[in-house]
Amino acid sequence: MTYLVAAEQLRPSREIVTAPYDPQPGESLAGFEPGDTVTTRDALYGLLVPSGNDAALTLAIAASGSESDFVARMNESAGDLGLSETAYTDPIGLDGGNVSSARDLVDLSTELREQSLFREIVDTERFTLRSPAEPIRIESRNALVLSEPFIDGIKTGTTLAAGYVLVASGTRNGTGLVSVVLGSPDEGSRDAATLSLMDYGFSLYDERALVKRGEKVGVAQLEGGGRLPLLARTNLKEVARTDQKVTVNLPAIEPVERPVTEGDVLAVGVVKLDGERVGEVEAVASRDVAGLPESDEADSGLPTWAWIAFGGAAAVALLLGALAIRAYRDE
Repeated sequence: MTYLVAAEQLRPSREIVTAPYDPQPGESLAGFEPGDTVTTRDALYGLLVPSGNDAALTLAIAASGSESDFVARMNESAGDLGLSETAYTDPIGLDGGNVSSARDLVDLSTELREQSLFREIVDTERFTLRSPAEPIRIESRNALVLSEPFIDGIKTGTTLAAGYVLVASGTRNGTGLVSVVLGSPDEGSRDAATLSLMDYGFSLYDERALVKRGEKVGVAQLEGGGRLPLLARTNLKEVARTDQKVTVNLPAIEPVERPVTEGDVLAVGVVKLDGERVGEVEAVASRDVAGLPESDEADSGLPTWAWIAFGGAAAVALLLGALAIRAYRDE
């Protein structure tokens, strides 16, 4: 959350002054000297790669002027994102009222992974901060980023209340996952649990054909009556769970004019997976359809119903005329 709020207010190229920070023994630091000038980009790297608490305070003061104002913005952002089990008392995250849940951490991480700079930073193994007066070499505290090629983030953490924590992300065969492990007794257990979660998650996904070529995806009405099945023109494959529901939504189609040739594209359907749009597929005619039959009536310019009505009216007129003549004679 410190990254999210700071990145919203500070351009990566902006120069900021590092804040004085008095760490407790064993705290993670970026290694900034108080009063030095660094770019926001370097401060963000120092925040996430080595989990620098000094970088966190520097970003907070640079973005909001004071730590308290920054924390207020953090809590506002948590509310905006619907993180109902999350609250902050400082921008660093040590014990003292900072709380969250696995669900909220997943939602926050998913939001952050929409940002390219964030993805770049959390997938960094080693980096040199060059904007300080003396360059600083940093290394990721996420051992899985260093050892597992498919792991591409995100953030470690350790507190007395939460134990050893890892919010991780990974990508395999086109599927991206985020996992959260809280309360581990040590780093080894935390990392092993993360890999087990990832393996389980990836096992649920596979590339499958959501729509197959030649599969019926809808029906169109024909001019003059009749119905024409519509088929998918191509395959559409996506990585998905086997239990996810696939739907193809076609737009409203006016009655199709005859003649029709098999394979004519008559509509474009939107393919959704559990209600989320994942692609499109062209819907084509399943067969040839002949044109409307020609008739003599058609040559006269009057439709068939008009000729029937005209004939009926003529018959009625003749009948009334006959009745009138008979009545005259009877008189």
